Amino acid sequence: MLLGKFRMRVVGVLMATAIMGFGAPSAGLAETLQIGGTGGDLGTMRQLGEAFTAKHPGVTVEVLPSLGSGGGIKAVLAGAIDLAVSSRPLKAKERGQGAQASPYARTALVFATPRGNPETSVTTEQLIDIYSGAQRAWPDGTRIRIVLRPETDTDNTILKESLPALAPALEEAARRPGIPVAFTDQEAADGIQNFPGGLGTSMLSVIYGEERQLKALALDGVTPTRDSIADGAYPLTKTFYLVTGSVPGDTVAAFIAFARSAQGRGILEKTGHVVIGEEDQ
Repeated sequence: MLLGKFRMRVVGVLMATAIMGFGAPSAGLAETLQIGGTGGDLGTMRQLGEAFTAKHPGVTVEVLPSLGSGGGIKAVLAGAIDLAVSSRPLKAKERGQGAQASPYARTALVFATPRGNPETSVTTEQLIDIYSGAQRAWPDGTRIRIVLRPETDTDNTILKESLPALAPALEEAARRPGIPVAFTDQEAADGIQNFPGGLGTSMLSVIYGEERQLKALALDGVTPTRDSIADGAYPLTKTFYLVTGSVPGDTVAAFIAFARSAQGRGILEKTGHVVIGEEDQ
């Protein structure tokens, strides 16, 4: 019921903005909109925020450094921020506390490497060798420098579910000393791109949304693109959710409506997302 009311509110804002035009004065909207949560889509949120502010000059959109999905949801429920971005669905406890979530897009979870690396693809078998320590250099002789994520991170959960043969090698890599562990998506991207021969998990939304000096490797012959995400050919994906409290304010509803508008969808598509429409939910 709450989610239904939430969608009706967003639809109402969409209709109002269609009638008034996005260039109309932003009467009734708060001066500041604070967004936080998973680092995986903060770059895209900044781009959406800049475009939203251009339509509503009286509103400033502040995108905070990564809080993680859980941290963002807690911050919304505490009233510390206005809108959270999550890479996981709500837990029952969070729903019970009044949180509402709406999925808006999917992106590819990828194995990333610096753009200067001549390699363009990797296979599951190669990844098993790399993470287990059997292969320690790229074919050109450059040392492979792995960047790991915490064991409980969503990246590892997706990898172990979608590529179960890789799970033992990931666990072995976590036990080896000297391999850095990145606790946020931004730390992971920094670590990969700053190490010659770097390798680790990232997302198309991070690479494109933050204009990173990284490239996504094809996996088992399938290049991660919006088309291969949409048709299921590429196996590793993440879904992003916009999370609000039980009664989102007018500015929050207006921002969500903008994200679902033609201009917002264009920004999402440009930054490596497959947009989820109301009919897909």
